[in-house]
Amino acid sequence: MTTRDTPWPDGTPCWADLGAPDMAKAREFYGDVFSWAVQPGAPETGGYSVAELDGRGVAGIGPKMGPPEAPTVWVTYLATSDGYEYGEPSGEVLSYATFKVDGRDVGGIGALRAGVPADTPPSWRVYFGAADTDASVARVQANGGSVIFEPIDHPHGRLSTVADDQGARFSLLGLTPG
Repeated sequence: MTTRDTPWPDGTPCWADLGAPDMAKAREFYGDVFSWAVQPGAPETGGYSVAELDGRGVAGIGPKMGPPEAPTVWVTYLATSDGYEYGEPSGEVLSYATFKVDGRDVGGIGALRAGVPADTPPSWRVYFGAADTDASVARVQANGGSVIFEPIDHPHGRLSTVADDQGARFSLLGLTPG
């Protein structure tokens, strides 16, 4: 898990949180799967909890926002030092492309895979680093989650897409050395 003691560079994914219909269930699931310590949050913050690993905040778990039929999703936050700025998209539409900050891949954008239900809303996918992707997938399943895409070897590492026990999808990526 990457942590920093300095500000994240602009445009870099810097935080993720889950809007869960059952926050207690989510705290237990992610605590078991990732060994996160997740204490219930204060009532004045809607119960928003900060998940910690080795005493450092790694993600948030809060109440699901929006209508009940909205999907349960992870939200990705991008670092910015000067508020909200964006440019108009241009060029050809690609099936998948990565974007870089200071020459390093920090994210990607692409079309939904074949077979994804037509009513699936566009969204960012959260990727969590895994020391052993296959073992992490087994922990997801042991805690009531499901496998969306079986583990595969990918140019960026061993990759699998899973869902938690409330349907929130995320990917596990075993990073390759170097």
